[in-house]
Amino acid sequence: MRMRAAFVIIAVAVMVGLAGEAHSATTPALPSPFYDVLGSWAEHDVLLLAARDAVHPAPSGAFYPETPVTRAQVVGMLVRGLGEDKDAATLAKVLPDFRDIASSSYRGLIESAFELGWVDGYPDRTFRPDAPIRRDELAALMVRVLGFQARAVTASGAVTYQDAGTIAPWARGYVQLATKYGIVTGYSDGTFRPASFTTKAEAAAMVVRVLRVKGTSYDFAGVLTRVSPTGLTLAVGQQNASFPVAPGVTVFRNLSRATLSDLRAGDEAYVILDQSGRITFVDAFYWDDLGAVVSVDSQNGFIQFLPRLGGGVRPVGVEDDAAIFRNGRRARLADLRPGDRVYLVFTAATGQARIVDAVHQDVAGTVVSASGLHRQMVIRGYDGINRTYSVSAAAVAYLNGARVAWASLAVGTPVVAALENGDIVYIEGEQ
Repeated sequence: MRMRAAFVIIAVAVMVGLAGEAHSATTPALPSPFYDVLGSWAEHDVLLLAARDAVHPAPSGAFYPETPVTRAQVVGMLVRGLGEDKDAATLAKVLPDFRDIASSSYRGLIESAFELGWVDGYPDRTFRPDAPIRRDELAALMVRVLGFQARAVTASGAVTYQDAGTIAPWARGYVQLATKYGIVTGYSDGTFRPASFTTKAEAAAMVVRVLRVKGTSYDFAGVLTRVSPTGLTLAVGQQNASFPVAPGVTVFRNLSRATLSDLRAGDEAYVILDQSGRITFVDAFYWDDLGAVVSVDSQNGFIQFLPRLGGGVRPVGVEDDAAIFRNGRRARLADLRPGDRVYLVFTAATGQARIVDAVHQDVAGTVVSASGLHRQMVIRGYDGINRTYSVSAAAVAYLNGARVAWASLAVGTPVVAALENGDIVYIEGEQ
């Protein structure tokens, strides 16, 4: 990986509150099983759940994202999304535990949730599958699915919502934990509104957050090494894994709808497979930044980083197995120096750097001449003075991000270069 003069900072995985904050679509609509979520703020989460077979379109092809979600629907999203529906068909044939679900199409899924301890119904032995679910009930359900029910019952911390006094005593611990784990965030006015109902879109977002907390959102994760119209290859640990792509695969890159042709080698990729082992959903990320090294803490695996576009110095953790380069060569974190220009590529899930590409900029100017025969290059500095430099036999050169022979750099090309013992060891040009 080499330095790049232009870069984009991608914000990754912003949690959406239950209020359903406004989002704007930045990419053209692409094919979707649900016509009414195209370009909406909930599109990513709904399509991820569709890939996990957790939600299905109505006969009209609609998801109805703004309608209140029912108790049965949200249970269905959770049971299917977490892969706990294997016994649902069998459970749908036995005597039901709730007296009002015999005719429900969700009967087996509700029974699965009951056996898992996620739901217990009402004192009159009803489940009320078609009733909209209250927000306090939904928070409690999500916490039970996470396995934190015992902690919720004994929780004593403060609930910070403006209307905390309206949250029933039985629900306070559940709301507190659901908030702590980012499952719910409340409304923009600081309220929780425990008795209000939740839309299907908001419920889908919450279910995806539960999957994230449990680490079950995807089937495989790795770094893309090959992209083709028919398949993807991911580096997973020390191994490469190749998967065919299902027709109609859903692709997101940096949380925007994309196509397979938008993916690049080096992208982080998180994939969901169908029952045939084909990729049916891809979340790809390439999150990078360019700036300068302020200081290096190699013992603790951090650098203090100053972004080129401003924002102030911030600490950046560097992964233990990060690919680190300095002046075009493999290096260690301890080899970096204050003042190095550095290009960072981050892991989306952790925010740590997985690629660190540093250059110590000793020379900046334009090429006057380059002689491979004499291994010399003349560069005119921005002060107007021509200076002659020897070029190391092992020098590395790039032009517009592509590896080139340094002697091929044309007269007038703007370059930056790094020196070791007075010789150019790394040079980068842009035209």
